[in-house]
Amino acid sequence: MQKRVILVGIYDTYTVSLAPQVLKAYAEKCEPVNGFDIITKEFSIFSDDIETISTELNKLNPDIVGFSMYIWNYNEILEIVKRLKAICVVGGPQVTGIEEELVFNNPQIQFVVTGEGEIVFKELLEYFAGKKSLDTIKGITSRRQKTQPDSFLIDLKSIPSVYAGIFKAYPHITWIYYETSRGCPMGCRFCTWSFSKKMRYLPIENVKEDLKRIFSQENINRLYLCDSSILFNKPRAKEILRYVISNCENKEIIFEFHYEQLDDEIIGLMRRLPNNEYHFGIQTINERALTEMGKAFRREIFEEKYAKMVAGSRRRNTIVDLIYGLPGDDIEGYKMSINYVFSLPAVNRIITNPLIVLPGSYFYQKREELGIKLKDDKSFIISENSTFSRTDMELARVYSFFISVIYLNSSLVDCINLLAKERNDTPMDVVVEFMRGLPFDITGGLGYPYMTPSIKEDFSMRNKVFGNVIAKFDALIECFKKFADSRYDNILQDYRQNYIQHYYRLKKFSENN
Repeated sequence: MQKRVILVGIYDTYTVSLAPQVLKAYAEKCEPVNGFDIITKEFSIFSDDIETISTELNKLNPDIVGFSMYIWNYNEILEIVKRLKAICVVGGPQVTGIEEELVFNNPQIQFVVTGEGEIVFKELLEYFAGKKSLDTIKGITSRRQKTQPDSFLIDLKSIPSVYAGIFKAYPHITWIYYETSRGCPMGCRFCTWSFSKKMRYLPIENVKEDLKRIFSQENINRLYLCDSSILFNKPRAKEILRYVISNCENKEIIFEFHYEQLDDEIIGLMRRLPNNEYHFGIQTINERALTEMGKAFRREIFEEKYAKMVAGSRRRNTIVDLIYGLPGDDIEGYKMSINYVFSLPAVNRIITNPLIVLPGSYFYQKREELGIKLKDDKSFIISENSTFSRTDMELARVYSFFISVIYLNSSLVDCINLLAKERNDTPMDVVVEFMRGLPFDITGGLGYPYMTPSIKEDFSMRNKVFGNVIAKFDALIECFKKFADSRYDNILQDYRQNYIQHYYRLKKFSENN
């Protein structure tokens, strides 16, 4: 009799999790799968609650249920496993460094998988089939043993493509993410992006075949290329960019890269993409904080390459990421970083988020030494560290909200910059003075949300707050006109035409909240 295995993804309503699909595809090409009925189930962190997910899974009478854990579904999974009548296995980015804690604090979890999961999952099936000893499987933590992950890294071309199956099973999805490589050479201490620094690549012909299938889907309007460093191999990156330019007409392409990997040819190709969203991960310009997180910021090189990227371009595609709460930083350093981004031309949006101390990261391992304390036991958000006080963390959250509101409209950003120059002041100080002086509570009495949430409750709060922000934006503009003594009324005359794309996303989120 076959054993039923369910691989569960809990993510966004409009896409699917890749991990369950990839694990299933890899296992099904291996002999041990003959004794198993492997199925995948997708749930939304936003629309499916714990009871619904648990009930649906139990109805399928599984013998084994596997979950991929991320910060956004971590707490939900710990509650779901309590309600399941099956062997529970967890893996994913957020189990590294807390494997023993997970199995001993959660009796329903029998196994934790660390590292890349494809081979370990196949070997677990062999164990469940009675063909392999558990002691010989590397990267497994149970109540009686812990083995380190294998140093052997899987050959990406051995993993079958999953996209044909995804689009057939989930025709409603509107965006998808795609990984053409694994590994990350950077080593940022806040990050757990990759199990290994060694870069490995999916063959370029496989990439083109997958992209062709993705581009052919009418419902898919957004593609997130989720490689850690897609420009690291420049000849390969250029070939991918040329293929996208020639074959993609109307998909929004989102990807991240390190500015030092840009050259003139890559910049020229990127500027030819039909739709695009570029993320520059500055994080901070505070030298002490940069040292603490093991990252350099070479300002002259950055500004030279950034200027070429945005020269003459639309300002609706350039995003800069900042983090507050970094060890070595403080509230003044954070304000300095915000003001620096204000000085950059053509920034469409600033993504501001508190430091999330991910299990497995250097900062998580050194949290006691760095004075890092977490906000609560549900999230991995920092509440303070040795240099960034709890009071200033709260202040940074307020400032982050203010900046996010201002950057919803490019006309308003232009006016803030002009007024700051006239006053010989910083943009951040102008923003704070203006937002603090509003005659109404723009949050609707809900308080200041985290702009990059890590758990379901914080996503819900952010969306509710921005429902109020959007409803009051006309009043906000009128208040700014008075605040600036009508100096920039001509610039604000057509402000409704200059909302950024994220404004409409937040509007949609708030309407569906």
